[in-house]
Amino acid sequence: KEAIENFQQVAEVFTSHCFVLTMLAMSQHMNQNLDKSLSTISRIRRCDEFYVDHIETYATILRDRNDVLSLNRLSNFVLSVHPTLPQSHVVAAMYHDLKGTSNLSIAMKFIDKALSIDATHIQALIMKGRLCLKAKQIHEAANHFRSALKLGPNFEASRGLVDSYCALMRLKDAMCEAKEAHKIFKNEARSVCLLGKVVRHSHKKEVKLKAIDYFKKALSMDPACVEAAINLGEIYGEEEDYTKAVQLIQSQLSNADTPVIRCTLAKFYMAMNKFSESQLHYYAALSLDPKYE
Repeated sequence: KEAIENFQQVAEVFTSHCFVLTMLAMSQHMNQNLDKSLSTISRIRRCDEFYVDHIETYATILRDRNDVLSLNRLSNFVLSVHPTLPQSHVVAAMYHDLKGTSNLSIAMKFIDKALSIDATHIQALIMKGRLCLKAKQIHEAANHFRSALKLGPNFEASRGLVDSYCALMRLKDAMCEAKEAHKIFKNEARSVCLLGKVVRHSHKKEVKLKAIDYFKKALSMDPACVEAAINLGEIYGEEEDYTKAVQLIQSQLSNADTPVIRCTLAKFYMAMNKFSESQLHYYAALSLDPKYE
C-alpha cells in the first residue's frame, strides 16, 4: 500500500512515464486492486502500446478473469512485435493454458522458448511450474518454483511450491514454505489462506478443522478472497452443511463470476437434490468457458 501511494504521487508528476506507471500497476496488482491495475495498464498502453514491461501483469489479470478473447489478442500482438522477448512467450503460454488441457503441450512449448531466451525469467519459471503441476510432473514443478524463489520473494512461486509439496504429501515442507510466505505477505488474506490449505490436507480431523479458522480469518481480511471462500465452502460441503456452503459461494459471484465458482455451486445444489439449480450453474460455467472441464 505504501508503494502504491508513493508511485501514485510520482505518476501525478510524470503522467506519461511508462516505467513509473508499470510499477504502480504491478503494486496495485500485488495488492489485489485488479480494476485499478487494469486502469493503470490502459494508461501505459495509451502512452506507448509497444512498451511491454507491464505485459505479464496484464496477461495474469486477463487469465484470472478467464478473458480468453482479450488474452488471445494480447498474445498475438506481443508475439508479432516482440518475438525475441521472453515475456511475449510467457503471455502466449498463459493463453494456451487458459484454453484448456488440450492446449497444455502448446503452452509448454511457448514457456520452454521463454526459458531458452532467459533461464532466470521469474514469470517463465513460475508458469513452467504451473504447467508441470497440471501435467502431474510434481517434482519438476517444485524445482521450477524453487528456482523462481531463489531469485527473490514471490507469492505465486511460494503458492506453487506449497501446492507441489501438498501433492507429494510433504506436509511439513508445505507448512514451512507457507509460513515463510506468511512472514513476507503477512498482511494479505491469500497468505493466511495458504496456511489453511496446508492444514486442510491433514488426515487428523482436529487438525484439519483448524483450516476453518484460517479461511475465516482470510475472509475477514478480504471478503473477496475467492480461494478462501471456495475452500471453506468445500469444508462445509464435506460436513454436509450445503446451505451454508451455497450461501458462502453465492456471495462470491459479485467478486468473481468464474467457471470454478459456478461448478462449485452446481456441485452443492446437486448434493441438495436441487437439480434444476445445479443445471443452471453448469450451463453458466459453460457459457463462460465452453471448454471448461
